[in-house]
Amino acid sequence: MTNKLMNGIMVAGASSVVLLVGYFGKKLHALTKKVGMAVDDMAKVEAKDIQQELIERSVEKAAKQEVHKYAEQASNEALQSVKSEVKTQVRKSVDEAFDDLKKSVEDEIADQVANIDHHALQKDIVDKAKKKILEKFDDSLDDVLKDFQDDLGRVKKIHTSISDILMDRDGDKGLRIRLG
Repeated sequence: MTNKLMNGIMVAGASSVVLLVGYFGKKLHALTKKVGMAVDDMAKVEAKDIQQELIERSVEKAAKQEVHKYAEQASNEALQSVKSEVKTQVRKSVDEAFDDLKKSVEDEIADQVANIDHHALQKDIVDKAKKKILEKFDDSLDDVLKDFQDDLGRVKKIHTSISDILMDRDGDKGLRIRLG
């Protein structure tokens, strides 16, 4: 995280804490005042020690419940406030970093493309294309050669058959022609 972001988060957190302390202080003061008034009113009533203890426990319990309720509510509000502030700061920082990174990547790609040797690239592409064409042509020539050899074998067989027939008719008196 950048220092700006950290400082922003710290300022947001400190501000939230100050606001919470003020808010809780005000609520606690009002509650203390209410409790004090209730206790004062109770003191005016002439009651036995058991009744007084019961009242004090009730007031103390009610005060604790109110303080807990307000503390939990304020804590949740502060937490939501800090979350929202952090989220906003993070989004802002990411957006700023993205723009800088995008510009840097664009510049680097442009520099790399500008440094390409077009003639060497063209020669490499032509050489690779020739190689692929020769491979295909070589495969075709292999097939043609095999077909030619098969045909030549059949011609030789036919010629040998004709020669044998001619030799049998003439006996061994005639002209002999051999291929191969």
